[in-house]
Amino acid sequence: MENNNAIKAEEVLKNCLEEIPFLEILDISKEFNQKNVKVDIWVKLKTPSGYQDLAIEVKNIGEPRVIRETISRLKTYLDFVPKTYGVIIAPFIFSKSAAICREAGVGYLDFAGNCFISFQQIYIAKEGRPKTTQEERILKSLYYPKAERVLRVLLNNPNKVWQTQELANKAKVSLGMSSKVKKRLDTLGWIKSEAQGFRLTEWEELLKEWTSKYNFKKSKVYDFYSMESEPLIEQILNDYCKKNSIQFSLTLFSGAARVAPYTRINKVFAYVEKNIDQVQRETKLKPVSSGSNLTLLVPYDEGIYYGSKDYDNIKVVSPIQLYLDLNSYKGRGEEAAQFLYDQEIKPQWLQNQTIVKEK
Repeated sequence: MENNNAIKAEEVLKNCLEEIPFLEILDISKEFNQKNVKVDIWVKLKTPSGYQDLAIEVKNIGEPRVIRETISRLKTYLDFVPKTYGVIIAPFIFSKSAAICREAGVGYLDFAGNCFISFQQIYIAKEGRPKTTQEERILKSLYYPKAERVLRVLLNNPNKVWQTQELANKAKVSLGMSSKVKKRLDTLGWIKSEAQGFRLTEWEELLKEWTSKYNFKKSKVYDFYSMESEPLIEQILNDYCKKNSIQFSLTLFSGAARVAPYTRINKVFAYVEKNIDQVQRETKLKPVSSGSNLTLLVPYDEGIYYGSKDYDNIKVVSPIQLYLDLNSYKGRGEEAAQFLYDQEIKPQWLQNQTIVKEK
């Protein structure tokens, strides 16, 4: 047993089991070693249906790589003692680790009380307690501008196998940053190593997590009013920015109208790289605090433009960036984001998964 957490593991295990009034703990043995079986804790229970043994492994780390290794070892032990239920206890169990345990038919329990234990007619499940400090720290470290550049490249290239240097070049970051992001994603269990490099596998989980932290208002937001129609505003701005070598891409509802039309509001949304005062003055835009029909955003990082494509000769941000922006625009934005996800993002990933499997 990993001594640092032995006492706490036994305590949380007892607390969990004692919440079930018809379960009786008959015995708890530490460092159990018998019949080719060696586990950290062995528990004998009495249930309404008879007796049940639990084989417990205690780990200091609950990240997916460690959990997979522990499950493999635990299942080897359980071959010698069928009818025994395996459980893993750790100070924290990452979200991906919990899913791995459930899929393998192994129980888990962490020090915050999150758990999944299911045997005979017994079912104990507690979720939704705060993420562990370590998991939150890793997730937070992914949402700095340069780290996000790497995420955009990964999410916009479904099922591609990457080398860290190639990924760094695409994302316009250092090799060190690319390697750090790869390591963090590996710790979370979101990538898979292959002979030629690594591949993002848990793309839905990454996108969902990033979406929960993202807000398009991280960029500087400027509201204007123009006498022109929305299509003409888009064209005027696009032509001006091209002429003056300023990056320009439509986003939010303006972008969605070209990529995956769902709903349209009478307003233009676009990213403009720089010189917002000059753009406003020379295209005759009026700054307003209300009643705007144009919102220009100066991006907090140039990575926002990665994957932008031409639609009718006007650039639109990538589907991933569009999805992030729409989801942070409450109400109709969330509905449009879901439509974009269903029509554009998910089909691309599923199509490429099929190609990968066929290879």
